[in-house]
Amino acid sequence: MGAVSRPRRGKRKAMAMKRLLLLICLLVTASCSTTPTDSLGEYTPTLYLEGYLIVGQPVDSIYVGTTTPLLETFAREDVGLPGAIVTLSVEGSQRVMDSVGGGYFSSSDLTVEAGRTYTLTAETSLGTLTATTTAPLPPSVVSTGSVVSSDLGIEVSWLGSTEAGYITTRKSVELGESIPVEFQFGGRRFGGGFPGGAGIDTTGFGARRDSLAQAEQWRFLRDASTTTINFNSFTRFGTYTMLVYTLDSNYGDFLVSSQQDPRLLDEPRFSVQGGIGVLASMAPDSIIYRVADGE
Repeated sequence: MGAVSRPRRGKRKAMAMKRLLLLICLLVTASCSTTPTDSLGEYTPTLYLEGYLIVGQPVDSIYVGTTTPLLETFAREDVGLPGAIVTLSVEGSQRVMDSVGGGYFSSSDLTVEAGRTYTLTAETSLGTLTATTTAPLPPSVVSTGSVVSSDLGIEVSWLGSTEAGYITTRKSVELGESIPVEFQFGGRRFGGGFPGGAGIDTTGFGARRDSLAQAEQWRFLRDASTTTINFNSFTRFGTYTMLVYTLDSNYGDFLVSSQQDPRLLDEPRFSVQGGIGVLASMAPDSIIYRVADGE
């Protein structure tokens, strides 16, 4: 069999140049035939639902509205749908929720119960939204005690069963006096303090640091059943509560999937039919503890 003939180097270069010019022409033609606005198409609003049912509390602040254009800013109330007919069904019993304005709906005489299944339907001029959630059983928090300056903190643990995970958060009940900066970051805390004096504010917040004591610290824990309360995370002595919420599968799936990989541009799992958003339920238990000077 004879040898296969190959184009000479000059011909190969000419062919490669022709292919390159053809590719450039295609790209230029495509870029000139449309604009970013044309390629995105006409904006169409999507129905949006946001609601959180908390066991032991009334049904409140269910929001029904629409999405907004990417580069425009709206207040939430501006795109709410107050004229929607929102119905909450609880195992065969239906309740039409009250519109309280701005797209928010409530049913203050209906208390969420653990283990019951709730189906929400919102009929709007743009279509119908439907979502279902089963309220989980609350955890049982078993730790208690005080966080004192001589300790690193206390460990809070709880008993329960869920595949969705937990949320922990703390709230202030009764705030006492401010914890001095040198008490946290020098002197008794670290045995002698930092060079130049124990009064150095290493937080960088200055006098405004006391306002942080009233902030709720929110954590999502997928599999854990313990968390630690550290003394050096407080700026005020006083009484606090630690709440632990068991989550339903809707909220757990949403929180896990919303930690998006920017390279994939994947969307969260919404568990809503006819639109996007989340209808979630959760069940809390809590403990009371004090933050005190242990000396």
